[in-house]
Amino acid sequence: MTLRPLQPPKRQRTTLAKPRRAANGNAPNDDASYELPSALREHSTPKKTNGAVATPLKESGLKTPTHKSKARNLFTTPTKPKTPAGGTPSRLKNADRSAKKKSARVLFERDEDGAWDGSEQLAEEILQEDEPEPKKANEPVMESIEEGENAGKPKEAEPKAPKRRAGRPKGAKNKRSPTPEGELPAHERYFFQNRAGPVKTSNANLNKVSLLTHEEYFDKMAQFKDTCKEEKEYLLSLHHRSFPQWNFEFEEGFNICLFGYGSKRRLVQQFADWLYHRSSPVSPPSIVLVNGYTPGISIRSIFATIASAILGDDLPSKLGAQPTEVLELLQYALKSRPAHEEPVTVLINSVDAPPLRRAANQALLGRLAATPRIRLLLTADTPNFPVMWDISLRDQFNLVFHDSTTFFPFVVEYDVVEEVHALLGRKGQRVGGKEGVGFVLKSLPENARNLYRLLLTELITVLDDGHQSDEEGTGDGDGSKSAEDQGIEFRLLYQKATEEFIASSEMMFRTLLKEFHDHQMITSRMDPSGMEILGVPLSRDEMEGVLEDLVLG
Repeated sequence: MTLRPLQPPKRQRTTLAKPRRAANGNAPNDDASYELPSALREHSTPKKTNGAVATPLKESGLKTPTHKSKARNLFTTPTKPKTPAGGTPSRLKNADRSAKKKSARVLFERDEDGAWDGSEQLAEEILQEDEPEPKKANEPVMESIEEGENAGKPKEAEPKAPKRRAGRPKGAKNKRSPTPEGELPAHERYFFQNRAGPVKTSNANLNKVSLLTHEEYFDKMAQFKDTCKEEKEYLLSLHHRSFPQWNFEFEEGFNICLFGYGSKRRLVQQFADWLYHRSSPVSPPSIVLVNGYTPGISIRSIFATIASAILGDDLPSKLGAQPTEVLELLQYALKSRPAHEEPVTVLINSVDAPPLRRAANQALLGRLAATPRIRLLLTADTPNFPVMWDISLRDQFNLVFHDSTTFFPFVVEYDVVEEVHALLGRKGQRVGGKEGVGFVLKSLPENARNLYRLLLTELITVLDDGHQSDEEGTGDGDGSKSAEDQGIEFRLLYQKATEEFIASSEMMFRTLLKEFHDHQMITSRMDPSGMEILGVPLSRDEMEGVLEDLVLG
């Protein structure tokens, strides 16, 4: 706040009442006394207030009182004191002080709405109005004149305005959203500021991972050394001690279910050998071992295998098209067997595998387990295998459960290469490979082979263009994209096929592509614009090999 020097009071003049003439009518002498009315003498006499002389009556502009007025009512203090010249009213000072306090509080408590209604900017302007300007060199310093008793006291330091709080640092993550144009309601401003930002994805995704081949898998497994091999063999020997117990449960009319972590295929094979060697050589037992994890297995083929083990050469040439017909034939053959012959032992590995997991297949297996002179041993590999059977099926199976944890890997039960492709979301892309594609193309008509040749040619051209752009620095720097990642547009391939007279209509073109889809020789996906992109699940070397066979063949 700028200090202004106080002006000294002006010289006061006192106007006295007109002197009375002497009794002789002469004018009074210079030394004559002047008299004032008694009512005015008290108020018209100049008084000093803190070193200043009071203003007399006529100078103040008040009327001269008459003899009828009372002295105590002549000079009433005004209700609103007058503002001295060059000063500020106390009301304005209080308003200014209140505005400064509110501005400091607004800057201290910053919020998101302050930037929208302009309160922060207004508060800064209010606080910057009274900030003193920086002093220049050789500028005279003005001192204020202190009055009365305050003249000798040291000048107190004026309160400083609160400092402006620093805003968000440069590069902060919580950057303020840009202000939308126009006036928006409060709720729309909130949703505008808190809208979702752009999706940031990394280039290191699973699509860039090269697919595993069976040759690579077998090479890695040949180099692998199991450090817990001795412990697993010892655990397997402990399960061998349960073989007599399992045979006793068979003789009592129960069926057996083995569960636990690890492959139990080796354990079941050793149990089958134990059953065979303990029986008499005159009448060897009938043992049927079924691998339920085989992809192409069906419940009818299982029943047909059991029927061939029972009937032998008496097996009819036509067993029936439905599994129930084969099961009825099997049950009739068991009833006609001599009583002294041992029951048929059926060992099924991975009863909870996908080919046998359907409810209809489990119901047929339950009917097989309830058939007399059938002893059934099942193995389960998944933890939730009991949910396949309800109460009625559980009664038909009549199972006794044994924990047969072996910790052996599922090297046969699962195709590791296909499982890895399924985890990567690229299942079925390595089916057959180059040899499988070549075998399928030999059985297709000439137009289909020409279309596949055209597709491979265009994909190799796209790969070459992408590799060239990467070398020139115009691409994204990723030269590991396969033909499936690149692909070719559906309309472009159809146009080229029409020009080469491979397909005369779009229906014929789609018919040829359906053959490729059925044999997993082609892939299809949609790009962000909705365009269908066609590719092949082969590497660059495999595509060149297939193309060479098509051209030379």
